[in-house]
This record gives sequence, C-alpha cells and structure tokens, in this order.
Amino acid sequence: MSHPVCAPLWEAQVIMSVPFVAFEPMETSEVGEATTRGLASWPELLELANDALQVTSRDILLPELSIAMPLEVGHASVARTRQLLAGLVVLVDAGLLDICGTLTRPLYETWLVGMYGLLGGPDALESLGAQQDKSLAPLLAVLGKTSQNKGQGLSVEGMAGKVSDLMRERGMPNRRFAKNAYGVVYRFQSYRDVHGGLGSIEGHIDRHPGHVVVLRQRPDDDAFVRHGFLLALAIFISGAQIVAKESGFDHQVLDELGERVHGFAPKTQETSME
Repeated sequence: MSHPVCAPLWEAQVIMSVPFVAFEPMETSEVGEATTRGLASWPELLELANDALQVTSRDILLPELSIAMPLEVGHASVARTRQLLAGLVVLVDAGLLDICGTLTRPLYETWLVGMYGLLGGPDALESLGAQQDKSLAPLLAVLGKTSQNKGQGLSVEGMAGKVSDLMRERGMPNRRFAKNAYGVVYRFQSYRDVHGGLGSIEGHIDRHPGHVVVLRQRPDDDAFVRHGFLLALAIFISGAQIVAKESGFDHQVLDELGERVHGFAPKTQETSME
C-alpha cells in the first residue's frame, strides 16, 4: 500500500474502467458484460454502502481555530457526500435506478470541493469563497440586493485539474482521477441525468416500426448502474479516508471498507497509475 489513506481505492481498475464503459460505442449487452465481470451484486453493494454510512454516522468535533478551516471544509464535504450516498441507497431500494446519476454527479463535485479546500489550504479556500460570491451575486440581484464582493469564477474542470495537481504533489496514487472524472462523471451525468435535455429524455422513447412507446421508467442497464454505484462508493469512502488521515484520526475501519470496494472492482482493462 503506497499511501495508507487512499491506496485501496485509487487503483486504476476501480476508477479508470469507467470511461471505457461510459463512452465507447458498445451495445447494451456489451456494456453489461464489461461491467459485470467481477462486479458485486446489488445486495453486496448495498451492504457495503450501509456499512459505510454506519461507520461515518457520528458528528465530528474540531477546534475553533483558523488553521482548522481546511479540515472543516474536508469534514463537511464528507458529511454532504454521506447524505448523497444515503440518497442513492434510497433510490436503489425504491427501484429508481434511472435517476441515480442525479446524485452521483453532485457527490463527485462535493468530493472535489472538499479535496480542494483540504489539500489546497488558504489559497484554495479563498478561491472557493470568491466562487461562492460570484454564484450568489445574481441571486442577490433577484432580491434587489447587491454585494461588495463580486467574486471570481472557478470552473469545475479547472478545480479538477488543481486537485489532480495537489494529489500529485503529495504523492497520491491515481492522481489523474479528479481530472478524468470531470468528463466521465460530471459531464456525462450532466448530459444523461441532471439536465432536462434530450440526453435524459430520449431514454424514455422506445421506437418500433409503425409506433412509439413512451416508457414511464428509463430502462438503464442494471450492470451499468451498479458500476456507477460502486464508483460513488469509492469516491465517498476515499474522501472519508483522506480527510481522516489529514486530521490525524484513526482510519483503519475506512481502510477496510476501501479494501472491500477494491475487491468489487471489475477487471475490464489495465490502466497506468500515473
């Protein structure tokens, strides 16, 4: 284990097989074959998710010191991604597999913000604050209010590149994940699930010769959704591991959960750990 915090989850085969199944022009059956090779069943995935939710259920007490602000952001991101993971479990239990991506994208984005604030320190926190000011400006304008702080934009793609750089500086394995996942998770799920365009709507249209059936539930491939759920689990647990390590907290239980995620990874392709 080259890094005691994240090595169990940052092996390329856990994360980097996702672009393969997400973007290659494969038939549904081929996607299923690619993702089910060694991939866990729903009962196994849900058991792991519930175990992860259980071991991260307690509140965290931090010192009220300015030096602890990066830790505050890191722990708060874990708390938020935990809620999003809990929401994913609810969706799966309800059989709403076709909208799981609506929570996977913000889970990745929240992880990204948490890692940027945690690893980037004061400069990153200042940048995140400026981004928040810019985002609030149009909302305040609707209310007839103004702010002295105009803020400055920070794109998700730009932040992903910064987090990958910070991970590389710290010698973390698979540091490309933060940047690569922008395309695989953020952009893909934006198109397919989060935004209300044709990307999310067209899956409800089932065309046949002479007639069209509009389906009430989009028939997403079960294995593909399971792979996305596994990815969400990996993102959440790895974030909790990294934050625990940076805080000096015991992370043995989290490492054990990470090993279980690693054991569920589909062996679809060999990828470098650069």
